[in-house]
This record gives sequence, C-alpha cells and structure tokens, in this order.
Amino acid sequence: VLSLNAEIHAHGYEIIYDAHPNRLTVKVETSLVKVKDEPPKPPTEAELQQIINTLLFELLFAAKKIRRNELWVAVSRINQQINNRLLQLIEFHTASVTKTSQGIRYDGRFLEQRIPQVVLEKLPLCFAKYAVFDAIQTIEHLLEITYYLSKEICEEQNYPFEAKQFDGTRKLYDEIFENEEM
Repeated sequence: VLSLNAEIHAHGYEIIYDAHPNRLTVKVETSLVKVKDEPPKPPTEAELQQIINTLLFELLFAAKKIRRNELWVAVSRINQQINNRLLQLIEFHTASVTKTSQGIRYDGRFLEQRIPQVVLEKLPLCFAKYAVFDAIQTIEHLLEITYYLSKEICEEQNYPFEAKQFDGTRKLYDEIFENEEM
C-alpha cells in the first residue's frame, strides 16, 4: 500500500493515523525517497493553442446557451468543463511563468499554495451562480483571465500571442448579447 501511494503522499497528501501515529512514519518516509518529483513542464506551442482554442469555444458556447435561455447548461459548463480547462491553463502558467518545483495535481489539490497570488486573486470570479447576469459576468471574467494567462505564457515561452483571436471571440460574444437586456 505504501509503494502504491508513495506518489500521492509525495505530492501533498497528508497521512493521519488514528492509532500509533509513529508506527508507520519511517516506512512512509522511506517509500517517499523512491518517488521522483519531476518539475512541471511548460506546454508546447500546440498544446497551449489547443487549450486556448477550447476555452474560447467553450466560453462562446456557454454564452449561446445563456442567450437561448438554457441557464442550467451554461452554468454547468462554466463551473465544470470550462473551469477544468482553466485549471489546465493555470498549470501551464505555473510551469511556464512561476517555474515552481511543484506541479498542480489531483484536480487542483493545494492549488492555493502553488500558484502566484495575482492568479489566486482572479479565481473567485471564475465560478458562476445560477443567475443570468452572474453567468454573463463570469464568462467575461473568464475571457479576461484566459487572455492574461495566455499572454504571460506566450511571452515567457517566446510563442506568438494571437490577440486577434481574443478580439474575434470578444466580437462574437458581443454579437450574441447584442440588443439583449439582462
């Protein structure tokens, strides 16, 4: 069991024993010595572009769902699929810009301790409430954070940054809600 769980323990899971807390400590520490912690790897240009494309598509799709009065679907996509992709982009940012020795693993476990404060401060507005106005504001914020993270990664990795891609997405987004009073 210790060898199977060594990687998990090495990457932040804590071990709590109800009885005899010191009995397994040496065995656990010994199992951790064998775990090689590879630092997070920055994305390739293709990987980065794929996640950006997916995020922008998903954000427009969620906006269309709001416009069609499918709020449940829109909010679900924002808080699940889109935020899972955002987590990937944050992982890429952490590997590229922050260059921390610890990656973000296990669906964001200890995320708050492993990302820069400036990114952490942007996260509260990345989750939508079940309300049209809030979902629209969340999409707008997600567009902004996607732009911010993508630009920083591109600058750090010397990849071309496609601001036109974001401008085009913003234009389509504005067209979706044109003449709409929310």
